[in-house]
Amino acid sequence: MDSRTRSRGAKGRWVLAMGAASTVMTSSAVVACAAPDVRPPDRSDEVATADAMVARARFDTIAWLNEGSRVAHGNGVYAAACTECHGYLGDGVTEYATRRGLKVPSLVRRDWRLAGDIAAVRARVFSGHAAGMPTWGLRGDARLSLRDVDAVAFYVMTQLRDDALAPPRPTLKVRR
Repeated sequence: MDSRTRSRGAKGRWVLAMGAASTVMTSSAVVACAAPDVRPPDRSDEVATADAMVARARFDTIAWLNEGSRVAHGNGVYAAACTECHGYLGDGVTEYATRRGLKVPSLVRRDWRLAGDIAAVRARVFSGHAAGMPTWGLRGDARLSLRDVDAVAFYVMTQLRDDALAPPRPTLKVRR
Protein backbone atom coordinates (compact mmCIF):
# COMPACT_ATOMS: atom_id res chain seq x y z
CA MET A 1 0.00 0.00 0.00
CA ASP A 2 1.46 3.36 -0.97
CA SER A 3 1.27 6.54 1.16
CA ARG A 4 -1.70 7.96 -0.80
CA THR A 5 -3.78 4.87 -0.10
CA ARG A 6 -2.87 4.98 3.59
CA SER A 7 -3.76 8.65 3.87
CA ARG A 8 -7.08 8.13 2.10
CA GLY A 9 -7.78 5.26 4.46
CA ALA A 10 -6.95 7.40 7.49
CA LYS A 11 -8.98 10.27 6.09
CA GLY A 12 -11.90 7.92 5.47
CA ARG A 13 -11.74 6.66 9.06
CA TRP A 14 -11.60 10.27 10.32
CA VAL A 15 -14.66 11.19 8.22
CA LEU A 16 -16.46 8.09 9.45
CA ALA A 17 -15.59 8.92 13.08
CA MET A 18 -16.76 12.54 12.66
CA GLY A 19 -20.01 11.34 11.09
CA ALA A 20 -20.63 9.00 14.05
CA ALA A 21 -19.85 11.79 16.53
CA SER A 22 -22.20 14.12 14.66
CA THR A 23 -24.96 11.51 14.84
CA VAL A 24 -24.44 11.07 18.60
CA MET A 25 -24.44 14.85 19.15
CA THR A 26 -27.58 15.30 17.05
CA SER A 27 -29.32 12.49 18.94
CA SER A 28 -28.30 14.09 22.24
CA ALA A 29 -29.64 17.45 21.11
CA VAL A 30 -32.98 15.90 20.19
CA VAL A 31 -33.18 14.23 23.59
CA ALA A 32 -32.15 17.48 25.32
CA CYS A 33 -34.88 19.40 23.48
CA ALA A 34 -37.58 16.90 24.42
CA ALA A 35 -39.82 17.76 27.38
CA PRO A 36 -37.88 17.04 30.56
CA ASP A 37 -39.12 14.23 32.73
CA VAL A 38 -37.79 15.95 35.84
CA ARG A 39 -40.13 18.12 37.88
CA PRO A 40 -38.92 20.83 40.24
CA PRO A 41 -39.03 19.88 43.91
CA ASP A 42 -42.13 20.78 45.85
CA ARG A 43 -41.44 24.23 47.32
CA SER A 44 -43.44 23.43 50.45
CA ASP A 45 -40.86 20.75 51.38
CA GLU A 46 -38.03 23.23 50.92
CA VAL A 47 -39.85 25.85 53.00
CA ALA A 48 -40.54 23.30 55.75
CA THR A 49 -36.84 22.39 55.87
CA ALA A 50 -35.90 26.06 56.10
CA ASP A 51 -38.55 26.68 58.79
CA ALA A 52 -37.06 23.89 60.90
CA MET A 53 -33.59 25.40 60.51
CA VAL A 54 -34.61 28.98 61.28
CA ALA A 55 -36.48 27.80 64.39
CA ARG A 56 -33.11 26.69 65.80
CA ALA A 57 -31.23 29.80 64.67
CA ARG A 58 -29.74 31.96 67.39
CA PHE A 59 -30.14 35.48 66.04
CA ASP A 60 -29.61 36.88 69.52
CA THR A 61 -25.97 35.77 69.43
CA ILE A 62 -25.10 37.93 66.41
CA ALA A 63 -22.97 40.86 67.51
CA TRP A 64 -22.79 44.14 65.65
CA LEU A 65 -20.25 46.92 66.15
CA ASN A 66 -23.16 49.37 66.24
CA GLU A 67 -26.59 49.91 64.70
CA GLY A 68 -25.03 51.80 61.80
CA SER A 69 -22.97 48.78 60.75
CA ARG A 70 -26.06 46.57 61.00
CA VAL A 71 -28.09 49.00 58.86
CA ALA A 72 -25.29 49.36 56.29
CA HIS A 73 -24.92 45.59 55.98
CA GLY A 74 -28.70 45.19 55.71
CA ASN A 75 -28.85 47.86 53.02
CA GLY A 76 -26.31 45.94 50.95
CA VAL A 77 -28.18 42.66 51.38
CA TYR A 78 -31.51 44.32 50.54
CA ALA A 79 -30.06 45.92 47.40
CA ALA A 80 -28.57 42.62 46.22
CA ALA A 81 -31.35 40.19 47.15
CA CYS A 82 -34.65 42.01 47.65
CA THR A 83 -35.02 44.97 45.30
CA GLU A 84 -35.79 42.91 42.21
CA CYS A 85 -39.17 41.92 43.69
CA HIS A 86 -39.83 44.40 46.50
CA GLY A 87 -38.34 47.51 44.86
CA TYR A 88 -35.86 49.99 46.29
CA LEU A 89 -38.51 51.55 48.52
CA GLY A 90 -40.08 48.25 49.58
CA ASP A 91 -43.43 48.93 47.95
CA GLY A 92 -43.50 45.66 45.98
CA VAL A 93 -44.12 47.35 42.64
CA THR A 94 -41.42 46.33 40.17
CA GLU A 95 -41.24 45.52 36.49
CA TYR A 96 -39.74 42.12 37.36
CA ALA A 97 -42.71 41.16 39.55
CA THR A 98 -45.23 42.55 37.08
CA ARG A 99 -43.75 40.63 34.11
CA ARG A 100 -43.93 37.39 36.08
CA GLY A 101 -47.37 38.01 37.55
CA LEU A 102 -46.01 37.91 41.11
CA LYS A 103 -48.07 39.32 43.95
CA VAL A 104 -45.31 40.86 46.02
CA PRO A 105 -46.36 42.45 49.30
CA SER A 106 -45.45 46.00 50.16
CA LEU A 107 -43.08 45.98 53.11
CA VAL A 108 -44.01 49.55 53.98
CA ARG A 109 -47.80 49.40 54.25
CA ARG A 110 -49.04 49.90 57.78
CA ASP A 111 -51.22 46.79 57.51
CA TRP A 112 -48.34 44.51 56.40
CA ARG A 113 -48.86 41.38 58.46
CA LEU A 114 -45.22 41.12 59.56
CA ALA A 115 -45.00 44.75 60.68
CA GLY A 116 -43.64 45.08 64.19
CA ASP A 117 -42.33 41.50 64.38
CA ILE A 118 -38.64 41.36 63.48
CA ALA A 119 -38.47 37.63 64.35
CA ALA A 120 -41.22 36.94 61.79
CA VAL A 121 -39.37 39.01 59.18
CA ARG A 122 -36.15 37.06 59.82
CA ALA A 123 -38.05 33.77 59.49
CA ARG A 124 -39.73 34.86 56.26
CA VAL A 125 -36.44 36.02 54.71
CA PHE A 126 -34.69 32.79 55.70
CA SER A 127 -37.52 30.39 54.76
CA GLY A 128 -39.40 32.24 52.02
CA HIS A 129 -42.75 30.70 51.13
CA ALA A 130 -44.13 28.19 48.67
CA ALA A 131 -45.92 30.86 46.61
CA GLY A 132 -42.66 32.22 45.29
CA MET A 133 -40.35 33.96 47.75
CA PRO A 134 -36.96 32.23 47.65
CA THR A 135 -35.74 30.29 50.65
CA TRP A 136 -32.74 32.57 51.05
CA GLY A 137 -31.35 30.45 53.89
CA LEU A 138 -30.96 27.43 51.58
CA ARG A 139 -30.10 28.93 48.18
CA GLY A 140 -26.63 27.44 47.62
CA ASP A 141 -24.23 30.11 46.35
CA ALA A 142 -26.90 32.82 46.68
CA ARG A 143 -27.62 31.74 50.28
CA LEU A 144 -27.90 34.42 52.94
CA SER A 145 -26.10 33.78 56.21
CA LEU A 146 -27.88 34.28 59.54
CA ARG A 147 -25.97 37.55 59.84
CA ASP A 148 -27.28 38.66 56.43
CA VAL A 149 -30.83 37.67 57.38
CA ASP A 150 -30.62 39.56 60.68
CA ALA A 151 -29.20 42.66 58.98
CA VAL A 152 -31.77 42.79 56.18
CA ALA A 153 -34.66 42.25 58.60
CA PHE A 154 -33.32 45.08 60.77
CA TYR A 155 -32.91 47.29 57.70
CA VAL A 156 -36.49 46.65 56.57
CA MET A 157 -37.86 47.34 60.03
CA THR A 158 -35.81 50.43 60.85
CA GLN A 159 -35.16 52.08 57.49
CA LEU A 160 -38.00 51.12 55.20
CA ARG A 161 -40.50 50.85 58.06
CA ASP A 162 -39.34 53.40 60.56
CA ASP A 163 -42.67 53.04 62.38
CA ALA A 164 -42.41 49.29 62.89
CA LEU A 165 -40.19 49.13 65.98
CA ALA A 166 -41.25 52.40 67.54
CA PRO A 167 -44.06 52.51 70.07
CA PRO A 168 -47.33 53.81 68.67
CA ARG A 169 -47.57 57.58 68.67
CA PRO A 170 -50.39 59.09 70.65
CA THR A 171 -52.99 60.78 68.53
CA LEU A 172 -53.86 64.34 69.34
CA LYS A 173 -57.47 65.33 69.44
CA VAL A 174 -58.18 68.78 68.19
CA ARG A 175 -61.08 70.59 69.81
CA ARG A 176 -63.05 73.01 67.81
